[in-house]
Amino acid sequence: MEISRLFTKNENTPPLEYFLAVQIQEGVVQTAVWLIDEGQATVVALGDQVNWEDAEDLVEAVDKSLAVACNGLESEPSRVIFGLPEYWLESNKISSEYGSKVKAILAKLELKPLGFVTTTEAVLQYLKTSEGIPPSVVVVELGRTRIGVVVTRLGEVLGREEVGRSADLATDVEEGLARIDVGQLPSRILVIDGVDPEAQQQLASYSWQEKLPFLHLPKVESLGPEFSVRAVALAGGAEAAKAIGIPLAEESAVTEEIEPANTNEPTVESETDGEKAVVNITEPEADLGFVINRDIRNVSANPQLGEVITKAELPHSPRVNKFSGFFSDVKGKLSNRREIKVPTVKFRLSLPKVTLVVIGLLILLGGAAWATYSRSSRAVITVEVGGQSLTKTVDLAVGDAKDSGLPTAPAETETVSLEKSGSLSTTGEAVIGERAIGEVTIFNKTDTSRTLKAGTVLTTTNILRFTLDEAVEVASRTAEEKEGGLNITFGQKNINATASKIGAELNIAANTSLSVDDYPKNSLEAKVGKEFTGGSSRTVKAVSKADRDKLQDQLADQIEQDAVAAQDQRTQGSTKAIPVGEPKITETAFSKGVDEEADELSLDLKGEVTLLKFSTDNLKNLVITQLAPDIPSGFEIDPGKTIVNIENVAEKSDGVMIAKVNIEAQLTPKLDIEGYKDKLRGQPVLAAKILFENLANYRDIHIEVTPNFPILSQRLPSSPDQIEIQIQAQR
Repeated sequence: MEISRLFTKNENTPPLEYFLAVQIQEGVVQTAVWLIDEGQATVVALGDQVNWEDAEDLVEAVDKSLAVACNGLESEPSRVIFGLPEYWLESNKISSEYGSKVKAILAKLELKPLGFVTTTEAVLQYLKTSEGIPPSVVVVELGRTRIGVVVTRLGEVLGREEVGRSADLATDVEEGLARIDVGQLPSRILVIDGVDPEAQQQLASYSWQEKLPFLHLPKVESLGPEFSVRAVALAGGAEAAKAIGIPLAEESAVTEEIEPANTNEPTVESETDGEKAVVNITEPEADLGFVINRDIRNVSANPQLGEVITKAELPHSPRVNKFSGFFSDVKGKLSNRREIKVPTVKFRLSLPKVTLVVIGLLILLGGAAWATYSRSSRAVITVEVGGQSLTKTVDLAVGDAKDSGLPTAPAETETVSLEKSGSLSTTGEAVIGERAIGEVTIFNKTDTSRTLKAGTVLTTTNILRFTLDEAVEVASRTAEEKEGGLNITFGQKNINATASKIGAELNIAANTSLSVDDYPKNSLEAKVGKEFTGGSSRTVKAVSKADRDKLQDQLADQIEQDAVAAQDQRTQGSTKAIPVGEPKITETAFSKGVDEEADELSLDLKGEVTLLKFSTDNLKNLVITQLAPDIPSGFEIDPGKTIVNIENVAEKSDGVMIAKVNIEAQLTPKLDIEGYKDKLRGQPVLAAKILFENLANYRDIHIEVTPNFPILSQRLPSSPDQIEIQIQAQR
């Protein structure tokens, strides 16, 4: 006994949670309310069966059915499992075409998804549980315009097919079964039907053993709408309950475990005795937001990201110039301009002559060394000042555009051809098949012969259309006098005809009456002579418009990338290449058209891009001249720090190329560099520093004298040509 059971009388039992099941078939929906009570999935209420036509009708139909199913409940359930037709799925997921319908139901009715299950799989799972063994059956799921056929043996699905629905239901099912090559067919047919109550009788009376490999005449059973929605709720609901963590009893209706797939796959399946699990639960990132192994109410639609911890900037000590005190002292001495007295040295002439010669040679060598140093020394003075920036956008004509009225930058035009090929698997569907052919007899009931051209339309009473294969002339009626009156014989002519479209529904029997074009039947009438046969249809993979658009977009993106690569290849050194507009698509060649049968679609896409190539130096010089009126007095542009960006190039209707150019120029103080050189020649290095300190916006100075000799390098060269002055503007 569980300990919690000892106190049940003193504690309030939490209310049971209700869940919803929504079964969608082509043209009809039905709903149910179910719950898990003591580990068992139980249906507590059923909604009405409601018809629907389009997406808006579908939401309204589900709402109406749920209103009936939920009437009188203590709490309104919000979590739902869907039962869907086979053709709504694509690779075990709801296809995008039908996923939007499911999303609309969830959004407008404020429901939270548990998962989805195909109605066929739910029925098979429910039968296995209720009958004790995996079923061997043919399942026929009926819709208004299509029929799904599934063949199973001991619960294993051997084949699935979908066919269009015609007036002859049995023939349609036969066509679907004929495409499934499984040998002997199970002698049991289950009909899942929400639209045709007479379907069971039509299938039960058909001669199956003459058409297909049935060992015995199959037993046809109609499950009815309530059976299938219960199967969705009980079989699919139990699997969904386990997937979100609701415990089930050992004897629960569904006992297989759902093994979660890897986290990269949104579909959860299980493999038990070779069977496919009936519930598909998807991760939060999937289109419909289904979750696995978690209560949906506890899952946030926008999960919070963890904090991003970044490194803090390490503290550092300010740099100290250990020589600053020394230069301040020197500068002070130069400023004081104190007179330095040189003591007088007296030589006695009594020194030896050799000593005098040595002293003279030393003086000569020193003078020569000084002269050599004076000629070879160089000084580079770099002065840092506070500068100003100037930004402006100007329009320039590019290429041969002398009459544009704008400054013109010379450029060359080059058209680069681009080509890409690719393919993808098709996702569309198309119905293909054969047209029925037969023979008709045209009766002319008038007194005038009638000529009917090829293609004349013949129509049955239920609007089936056929056309004449060739032109025909039908004689007028004749009258012969006989005793008692006239004997009238209609003119008649036999001719071959072909159904106007494919499909088995145009296989019609002999003696069927047809109208001829717009003629009344008392004037012209046709009857089937030889029955129309050979009409058939089947659904195949085909090219959809979305396939073509997707492939063209992919290749167009690649062509744009190649255009950028071509631009980069032609931008070298001082040559710049700029595209004129976007790449243009010049040729599109698809392997298949829309709705044509194909497993794969390929495309050859050709395009071109026009590039303008010009010299960046020429362009920079041109735009600098455009800035001249905007430069403040006492400043000039530093070409080395001027940035020129071309925003775009557009071609006007007259063929002139206009470039919009953004300019960011650095301005420096305007100095008489040659005048400064003349003042500084032969002066001490510290004198240069004192001179430039009086310069406006002065910040710092760096002086380098080469070659570097003690004492000698403390003086600037004596020639202005050996001095270089650089002004660097700092932002």
